[in-house]
Amino acid sequence: MFYETRFTFTQFEVAPVFAGVNCLTSSYKPAGPDDRAVVTPNATTLFSAGFLDLSEEPLVVELPGITDHYAIGDRDELAFNEDDSLTLYVQRESPGKDKESN
Repeated sequence: MFYETRFTFTQFEVAPVFAGVNCLTSSYKPAGPDDRAVVTPNATTLFSAGFLDLSEEPLVVELPGITDHYAIGDRDELAFNEDDSLTLYVQRESPGKDKESN
C-alpha cells in the first residue's frame, strides 16, 4: 500500500493528490467514501501531506504563523517563532540543542 501511495503522490502526475517530491499537497474539502489517496481518511479533517527526499539533508520546512484554522499533528511540544510561524528541521543529525524540539 505504501508504494502505491508514494507513487500517486510523487510520480502519477494526473492524480488529484500529485505534488512531486519535497512539495506538499492539500485537501480543500473533507474526504468522502470515494477518496482513496490513503486507506481510511478522516472524513472531518482537511489534510496536507508530502514525501520528502532527505538525500541532501537537512530539509527545513517553514510554516506561516496561522493559528486560527490549522493544527500540526505533533506528539511533542514545538517551539514556535516569535511571529507564530514554525520551522521544522528534518534530518538525521541534531540541528542543535535549541532546535531539537522541532
